[in-house]
Amino acid sequence: MRTLDLSKIDPARDPYWRGRLGYYAAAAAVVARRPEGRVLELGAYSTPLVPDADLMDREDPFGLDRLVYLHDARITPWPVPTARYDGFVALQVFEHLDGCQPAAWAEVERITTTWALLSIPYRWPAGRSPGHDGLDDETLRKWTGRAPASRRLVVDPGAKYGRLLALYDLTDTGVSWTI
Repeated sequence: MRTLDLSKIDPARDPYWRGRLGYYAAAAAVVARRPEGRVLELGAYSTPLVPDADLMDREDPFGLDRLVYLHDARITPWPVPTARYDGFVALQVFEHLDGCQPAAWAEVERITTTWALLSIPYRWPAGRSPGHDGLDDETLRKWTGRAPASRRLVVDPGAKYGRLLALYDLTDTGVSWTI
């Protein structure tokens, strides 16, 4: 599957990308190995990881032409047809859903047939960034009700803390997927 060309991103021009390119590259590699299909990306900031994905966000400050669902993911049900997508991507988004993560995950499972990729700030210490501290594998299990098929901790060069990529098999076939 085609993913974002990270060589076109200049962290010097957009500070958002400082300390993020390594985990974005790792996430892009995971998605690139997934079969072609329809993808929904939640909270993609200004540059979606999957260029052909449909997007969902609660606001559209960047005028993204593919923002299909202008919707707050904390509100369920989502305005998305059942089994509409093959894949789902949410990088550094679920921690912002303010206690609505299990309901949002139920929506991911309802609308997605094959795979989902989440990332979270992994075990960041308290006080570093509100809402980002103390998240770990158990947090993901509480939100999703399952363990990922595969996981990988990514620490960008120069970063003190990492991000956990978690790939979920929504087919429940027991296929061994690796990140």
